[in-house]
Amino acid sequence: MLTAERLRELLTYEPDTGVFRWRVPAGRWLSIPAGSLVGFSHKGYWRICIEGRFYKASRLAWLYMTGEWPVHQIDHRNRVKSDDRWENLRDVTCQINNLNKGKSKNNTSGQTGVWWSKSRQKWHVVYRHKHIGYFSSKEEAVQARLKAEAGGPR
Repeated sequence: MLTAERLRELLTYEPDTGVFRWRVPAGRWLSIPAGSLVGFSHKGYWRICIEGRFYKASRLAWLYMTGEWPVHQIDHRNRVKSDDRWENLRDVTCQINNLNKGKSKNNTSGQTGVWWSKSRQKWHVVYRHKHIGYFSSKEEAVQARLKAEAGGPR
C-alpha cells in the first residue's frame, strides 16, 4: 500500500489548485521530466498511476495532506469531480456524500427527492430514504421536500 512518505517522494501537490506534479522524472518507456503534470481524466475524476496502481487524485490529496488514507469517501463540496483543491475535499460517509448529489438527469420535477408516481397519479416525496408523502401538485411536493430538508414539520 502506498504511504504518504512514498507519495511525497514521487509527487508534489498544490493545495490551492489541486494539481499533482512529478517530483522526480518518471515513466518506463517515455521519459517524463520532473515538474510535469500527473494524471488523466476518467469518468470526470482525475486518476493517477503510481507504481502500476491507479488512484483517484482526491484520495491521494487526502493522503498527501493528512498523512493517512481517508476513512470513508472523498466528497467534492462543489460537486465538480475534477476539482481536487484541498478546500473542496472532505472525508465523509456514503450517506453524507449522497446528500451532496445534484439532481438526476432523469429528474422531471426539478427538485431532488420529488418525482411523479404513475401508479398513484401524484407527486411522491422522499428525504433521506424516508417517505414524506404523496401530493397532488408539484409545488406542494417541492415545498414538503424543502421543509423535510430544513428539519421542519411536514
